[in-house]
Amino acid sequence: MRRAHRVSVHRSGGARVVSEGVASLAGYADIFLRNTLASGVIPQISAIMGPCAGGAVYSPAITDFIFMTRETSYMFVTGPTSLRPSPTRKSASRSSAAP
Repeated sequence: MRRAHRVSVHRSGGARVVSEGVASLAGYADIFLRNTLASGVIPQISAIMGPCAGGAVYSPAITDFIFMTRETSYMFVTGPTSLRPSPTRKSASRSSAAP
């Protein structure tokens, strides 16, 4: 029996719930369901091709392999504009991201 790999390519600022509505969140839920159904059955490979935030990083985080472009790919748990810097600490993309 032949098995296929699942390859996904990511570059997204995440869901814009205010402008896109909850349908965007339902789309992420469908992707996560497919990730979990494929887990342990077929190899899952993700490619991060630029900055990714929010829901766009949860799917790659649960795949088997993640490849990222050097110097341009970052994974944010939430969008950089959602982060409120502390009055005592400066916040920048580099310090908040996991390259």
